[in-house]
Amino acid sequence: MRIHGALRGLPTALAVLGAVQVMAVPDMADAQQSPARTPLNLATDSFTQSLSIPTIALPGVNLTGERLKALLNGGARGLRGMTAINAKRISVPEITLTFAASGNEKGQGGTPGLSLTSILLEDVRGGRAGTVTIGTVGWKTQAGTARLDNVVIHDVDIEAALALYGGSAQGGATGMRAIAAKMTATGGNITSRGVHCTAGAIAVGAMRVRQGSTSSAVTAISMVEAGEAGNSAGVGHLWWLLAAYQRVLNDFEADGGDLQDYHCAASIAGTPDTTVDIERVTMGPLRGGVDPAVAMEGLSVRFAGDSAVSIRQANLKPIDLTRSISALRAAPAEIKSDWLIANIRALIPAIEAFSFEDAVFSIPLSSNPGGRQSLEILSFDAKFANYRNAVPTSIDVDSIGIKFDLPEGPGVPGAAALRTAGVSRFNGTARVTLGWNESEETISVHELSLTGRELGGVFLSGEIANAGSALFSATAGEALSAVQNVTVKFVTISAIDSGLGDLIARYFAQLQGGDPAAVRSVLADKAKGIVSAALASSPSVAAIADAVGALASGSRKNLNVTIQAYGNGLDIADLSDIVINYPALLQRVRIDAEAK
Repeated sequence: MRIHGALRGLPTALAVLGAVQVMAVPDMADAQQSPARTPLNLATDSFTQSLSIPTIALPGVNLTGERLKALLNGGARGLRGMTAINAKRISVPEITLTFAASGNEKGQGGTPGLSLTSILLEDVRGGRAGTVTIGTVGWKTQAGTARLDNVVIHDVDIEAALALYGGSAQGGATGMRAIAAKMTATGGNITSRGVHCTAGAIAVGAMRVRQGSTSSAVTAISMVEAGEAGNSAGVGHLWWLLAAYQRVLNDFEADGGDLQDYHCAASIAGTPDTTVDIERVTMGPLRGGVDPAVAMEGLSVRFAGDSAVSIRQANLKPIDLTRSISALRAAPAEIKSDWLIANIRALIPAIEAFSFEDAVFSIPLSSNPGGRQSLEILSFDAKFANYRNAVPTSIDVDSIGIKFDLPEGPGVPGAAALRTAGVSRFNGTARVTLGWNESEETISVHELSLTGRELGGVFLSGEIANAGSALFSATAGEALSAVQNVTVKFVTISAIDSGLGDLIARYFAQLQGGDPAAVRSVLADKAKGIVSAALASSPSVAAIADAVGALASGSRKNLNVTIQAYGNGLDIADLSDIVINYPALLQRVRIDAEAK
């Protein structure tokens, strides 16, 4: 979410705030100083940086003007001199930091900036400030604006903030250094090209910055890149977003945060007006290379005023981005679409798990313009593990309490019959769980299932062989070739009748004016005849037909069928011709069936 960018930009704001100490005019004879504006040349010639401080009040400062001059002239060494500043209160009405780009032949360029108002530093001693209070923190880029209100930051390391500002570190250190213990704000907003977002109370835990990493010069360039990328082709914009986020994950750490009453409204030409509301967002610790865990409460999405998604609670586990970051670091200076296509697998992050509870989705019906189908899910839980080239080799997806009204009309086969038999709403579960065994080169399908309350269920399991590591190759041709070589060793299908058979019998009995029990007997005979004809060449055809007939008659409620392939199994070519060549394929498998 865009608001996360604002939260993660706070260390830069702290750096600018800390720069007040060394950028103020050195003549400190009076408590109020005249306006000061000091241009600073960046390493990149096309950018200039300037800091504007109209006035500053420093009661109780123990430094002379000459000493402060020495700090100003000391460059990176002057940062260490911040430990010499002691003051009970330092008050600054306003700070404005701007970055100017000269543009290019096309006349492009930008003047992004950062502004802070009503700044108060208290208990400044030994290079630290006990509390920093800021009335407003504002960001401005070509892409839009952002703001935080009534910011309070505790236990600020001014020297670390200034190191971030100038890209320097004491003694050439490169490790993480604490920059603040806690940050809170009463609210904020972000506006960018038809999108306006607001947030209520915000809190962020202890923050740390990597010394000698991201300087304000890099921040300036990033701000201008953001504005220009937003007006450029999709590849350039995507590259900037990925690179900027990589810098955040590499250079900053935080102990988690909390955001309340998030509201975002988008009005963009060619798309329906969209609103997103979240009652509360809780973010886990931010650590190098890993996107933090996120928990959301009270999520609501609306399109053109109509509810589209409503979720009581959603959770996203940490996402490992180390592989993506490595790919970005190895990328060429100019990113083109062919590079993205060739490296897309390396850029895909490893998602560990996500889940949600009490969700309602409103789905538009193509067959009924203006109509919508409601889908409810009580609980959804997806887990992914053991990634190989951005593909999870272990998958477990479980969904409980899937509810929806059976559609009316002829669009869905069987729905009309169920409605006639008295079933107007589906309530069931679904599960998919499988895993790859690298040493045995097999994929075990532990369960593919769909069940319906008071109807029954179907469960499928099996094993796929010849599934070597090439199946997950990052090279498309190698992976496709590996797919052609996999074989199916066995499949087990289990069917449970918890009422579906009676409903079908009742439906036909109503059509024919007969007795449901008599109808089931007729259905059983027909099922046995169909199986006997289809599997005539199978040695176990009689046992299979009897088992299917027992389930159809209602005398048995469970049916288990196992199909075991001889030799190396059935490959893709065999399965693609199963309709035509199934009599021959029956000689290559063993089928066992049992009804209980």
